[in-house]
Amino acid sequence: MGMRRNNRIMPYILPIVTLVTLFLTFTFTGFDLFGNDSPGSGSGITGMTATTPGTPGNPDAVEVTAGRVSAQVRVSAPTNQVIPTGSSVNIYFLGKTSEVLSIKRKAAMTIEEFLIASRKLFKKEYGELHAIDYDGPGYVGQNHTVDISEFDIDNALPTGEYLLRTEIIHQDRVIANRERSFHV
Repeated sequence: MGMRRNNRIMPYILPIVTLVTLFLTFTFTGFDLFGNDSPGSGSGITGMTATTPGTPGNPDAVEVTAGRVSAQVRVSAPTNQVIPTGSSVNIYFLGKTSEVLSIKRKAAMTIEEFLIASRKLFKKEYGELHAIDYDGPGYVGQNHTVDISEFDIDNALPTGEYLLRTEIIHQDRVIANRERSFHV
């Protein structure tokens, strides 16, 4: 009698255990299960964000110590899509207030250089990026993070109000971008 009762329950237990395991995996790895950007997270189909070292999940902060700017750029391929080969990851420091308005600094890495600098596994495969109607070779992977110190940019800034702009470009088209204000 007991065995027959267990046989009726088993088909329901496996799907529940599977769903709970998937939920916990996505929650603790930072994977966006539903493909949604959180409110105020900027635009970008790649999930690209600028985060401060030591404060994961806080995309609004930029750390400034003794006039030097520290931040990280995180790039993730959209679910079931690729970041096209030949894309570049750009960062900019732009002066916002009159005393630093003339400051415009830019640095760039190819997506390949960026992925290697992240020191995290990535994979190249054929795929699509729907937002720009791309169909071809590209990179897949989640949460590839590189500190801006790895870019060739002077991060020592005079006192003033600035904008940190990060973007991914493919064939002169912006795939994703994000801007953060900060004060030095």
